[in-house]
Amino acid sequence: LKRVTFGYSASDVAGYFATLKRITTAEFLQQRRRGDNGGAAPIFILGMPRSGTTLVEQMIASHPAVTGAGELEDLPRLIQREVSLTSAELPDGLAELDREALERIARAYQERINGLAGDKPHVTDKTPHNFLNVGLIRAILPSARIIHVRRDPMDTCFSIYATYFSAPHYYAWDLEELGAYYREYQGLMDHWRSVDPDAMCEVDYEKLIADPEGEITRLLEWCGLEFSENCLAYDKNARPVRTASAAQVRRPLYTSSVKRWRHFAEHLQPLEKALAG
Repeated sequence: LKRVTFGYSASDVAGYFATLKRITTAEFLQQRRRGDNGGAAPIFILGMPRSGTTLVEQMIASHPAVTGAGELEDLPRLIQREVSLTSAELPDGLAELDREALERIARAYQERINGLAGDKPHVTDKTPHNFLNVGLIRAILPSARIIHVRRDPMDTCFSIYATYFSAPHYYAWDLEELGAYYREYQGLMDHWRSVDPDAMCEVDYEKLIADPEGEITRLLEWCGLEFSENCLAYDKNARPVRTASAAQVRRPLYTSSVKRWRHFAEHLQPLEKALAG
């Protein structure tokens, strides 16, 4: 019923992703690389919603050298603001951004996280859909570290479908459209790997649950941080969490969410088919 209350075009979304990949070539991104502004180093934690990004952030934000900032919308908003000053719209407008515009984005974002950092040298930004901005992050924020969180596609999509998402997650209300969107996301992440193999460190939710110490140690090393036992006691961290996973990250690790979709498999055949292409 909710789906009929808004317009959503899977073909328009596919076109958006295709254009984004066409524009953000390795050469395009290399030409836009800039120097480091200094200040706090951002740690971007991204991926599809319900993939485990909140858990990963909670673990990393429990490190004594890290401030957890949650889902900051600053970077997408800054990009949109600069593109709105051109004659184009996203994603085509990325090609219209000159060095001065990119400098303004980087400087404003850096000022924002510097203000959040306090006395800590690292700040997490857990805006899942920053997966759209991996290339630009690498170009204009050279001190940033990017962590891509993955989870079983069926579990991820079922969890999205079972959660009440509003704008801009219009893909979430129809199983076929949800599966199609997930495939577009997968294609974009493949693109980022191809144009910049060193862009991000990737972690699978299932592996994190099975070997938390090994996986969090690997992620911390990627961020230039030494291991801290605090990261394994993440559920004791009282920092505010304002996402659909807030309750889960107050609990010790559990495995009941792994392959949970199978309990509802007979109802999820349209999703399976859409994910298979």
